[in-house]
Amino acid sequence: QKEHIDPDELEERIAEQIRFLIDKSKVRNYNLLAYVKFLNDKKEEALENLQKAEEAVPLEYPGDVEKGSLVIWSNCAWVHYHMGNLTESQAHLEKVESICKQLGSESPYKLELPQIYCDKGWALLKFGGRYYEKAKESFEKALEKEPENPEFNSGYAITIYHLEDDNFAKNPSGKESSLKPLRHAVELNPDDVFIGPLLAVNLLEAGRMEEGEKCIKEALQRHPDIPFVLGYACVFGSQKIYKTVSYFRGNTVGAR
Repeated sequence: QKEHIDPDELEERIAEQIRFLIDKSKVRNYNLLAYVKFLNDKKEEALENLQKAEEAVPLEYPGDVEKGSLVIWSNCAWVHYHMGNLTESQAHLEKVESICKQLGSESPYKLELPQIYCDKGWALLKFGGRYYEKAKESFEKALEKEPENPEFNSGYAITIYHLEDDNFAKNPSGKESSLKPLRHAVELNPDDVFIGPLLAVNLLEAGRMEEGEKCIKEALQRHPDIPFVLGYACVFGSQKIYKTVSYFRGNTVGAR
């Protein structure tokens, strides 16, 4: 719902990810950017981004182009309908119906694919804390089908981390529970831009400073120019200084 998010801020954030993540997640991000454009009443721009998403499908899903296009076609139908382009809307719905029938779906316009659950999870995650629990449920459904999928594990781990972040004031010891999914996600996909920095900060918060420092250094070596990584490196550095100062202050007080 539009009142629960800042569409302008979200639009800028997604556009930045598209700029810096050159060859990753283009389909998902263009799809989501199209939705945000629609919320901002930029329907033509929404269609332009859906076109870009469709163009990126063969690169990201070379063996499953039609499956990878399902959400895009559904969104195209939706945008065209709201623009009054009923013929175009129906044409895209027919594409969706055709693929659903081919894959044996009981519904003509719905298919329960793990990638669709994953995409839904990423979208909900970007909409903020109000939607984190639903994002977690979506990633869990995706992981039921493909438990070792790197992207699904990354999404799940990031969601757990943010859920803990939201609940940290209530349960300061709760940070430990996201270490396992974050570690597993890094093992499956060490080049993931987002997971390494989050694991580093999590390790620091859990009192494992040396391990966290090693983790953030590895992330910086892999992605030295990505703003997200640089930002979390700064967070790590500032928290490390705070913890070190707090430690020495505590020892000084104890010695008096």
